[in-house]
Amino acid sequence: MERIKEEGKRVGMVGDGINDAPPALVAADVGFAIGTGTDVAMEAADITLMRGDLTSIVTAIRLSHKTMRTIKQNLFWAFFLQFYRNSLCSLRIFKSNGSRGSHGL
Repeated sequence: MERIKEEGKRVGMVGDGINDAPPALVAADVGFAIGTGTDVAMEAADITLMRGDLTSIVTAIRLSHKTMRTIKQNLFWAFFLQFYRNSLCSLRIFKSNGSRGSHGL
């Protein structure tokens, strides 16, 4: 696992805590615990899969990608609208002063 991480790749570990050690779940970039496994594995992992089938790993990864995309879109619109609002407020204050260029100095 360390060799793969040194190559700059991300490592995911899936385990139930019975045949694998929970420290391996912690050492991975993302640790998936199977919900039917031990409590120690579920505590050590980043994500606990409620079902025992491995196809839920793919679902969890897809869901995380969609979630990150939504977060990035929301941040973009929040910053854009904040900038737009501040620009409008600045123009409104500038026009209400009646000064052109001196800004009241």
